[in-house]
Amino acid sequence: IGKTTLILALMGIAPNYRSRLYKVLRGDVARGNSSTAAPIMYQNAGCDQYGMSYASEEKHFFDTEQEFKQALHKLRERVENGSAKRDILHIYIPQQFYLSDAEKHANINILDLPGDGSRNEAQFAEPLIRQYVAIASVNIVACKANNMQSLEQLELPEQGDWRYSDQRNIIVLTSAYDQESIRRYFQIPPEQRKI
Repeated sequence: IGKTTLILALMGIAPNYRSRLYKVLRGDVARGNSSTAAPIMYQNAGCDQYGMSYASEEKHFFDTEQEFKQALHKLRERVENGSAKRDILHIYIPQQFYLSDAEKHANINILDLPGDGSRNEAQFAEPLIRQYVAIASVNIVACKANNMQSLEQLELPEQGDWRYSDQRNIIVLTSAYDQESIRRYFQIPPEQRKI
């Protein structure tokens, strides 16, 4: 759906670093599967190293990108096999990845929950939705346009009818096409169309 890509843009990550950072954060998870094993809080590292902390563990910084990826992979395994506590993973992103005006984004704390269909959805997402949605400044619900009807069943805690609170709850639809883009597609000869 593209939650992580959206989050990186909201945080002020420079466009030329987003693809690289996206690959690092996904680890070995194939595209199309939820890459978020645990709820993740993204923050600026304040230095040019990757950092990570989980549960009561101390914040740890890594000398290389590869070391960080390996640590992230090991933690994912612990979370998915149930040997890690249920808690928020804090990821500290190197400050060189941010736009030069990133101070505008400095006070943004974004909590990324495991996506729909992830193995940890019931374990992690549901309790955290109950805990954080009520106190968040803004809630972003991302879904594909062809699954839009699923929003009818979505309930957010202590929100009443959240659909009418558009300053606090934002819907992001991906894979959406307007009539003009469809018309243009069919005006292109079949052999030149992209899938």
